[in-house]
This record gives sequence, C-alpha cells and structure tokens, in this order.
Amino acid sequence: MKSLIALVTASFLLISATASANASFFDLTVKENVKTEKVATRAEALKAGADKLAALKTLSPRQLSNEFGRIHPDVIERTVKLANDGFVTVEKRVDANGKASYVGVVNLDVSFDTHDRDN
Repeated sequence: MKSLIALVTASFLLISATASANASFFDLTVKENVKTEKVATRAEALKAGADKLAALKTLSPRQLSNEFGRIHPDVIERTVKLANDGFVTVEKRVDANGKASYVGVVNLDVSFDTHDRDN
C-alpha cells in the first residue's frame, strides 16, 4: 500500500513538473506595420513596400527583434519570426498645399515566445 501511495505521489509530481515546464513560455502574435519613405507615385510606393517586405523575410530572429523594437517586455529573442507572408498596401497623403505623396505599408504578423513572469 505504501508503494502504491508513493507511486501515485510520484505520478502527480511528474505531471505537475511537466505542466510547469510547458507553461514557462507563451506563444504570441502581434500585427506590425512598417512604412516606407514618401514617394511621388503609387507604383513607387508599392515597389518600395515589396522591397521592404522581401528584405524583412531575410532577417534572422535577432534582426527582426531589432527591426520591430521591443515588441514585448518578455520576448525570447531567438523565437521571433514572421507568422505569415505579409502584404503591402499604399497610403495616399496630401499636404496642406494639396500635393499628394504615397507611402508603402508592409503589413505582417510577428510571432514570438515570451517568458512567463510568474515562474
């Protein structure tokens, strides 16, 4: 009977340790927008956005983390990655003089793990 109690206790401890180990981080995804410089035409803005998106796809997790600044206080830097292919939109801007300009906007989801502050 004592060995059965010891076995059950050991099983509970093992289950608790596994649950704690698995709960030590969380996978999060945030939406990020990266804007390009102002240009004169919509086509130039789309090209600038596409170029920026292609460049972002080549970055390492550390470089992505640097690109997006401090996206979360507990981010595990080596886990930062693009969660989707992203897409480019264009914003039209008109200044006080009525002059139009265009900005490419790269829209993407960035995924990363975070440390659990409670552990």
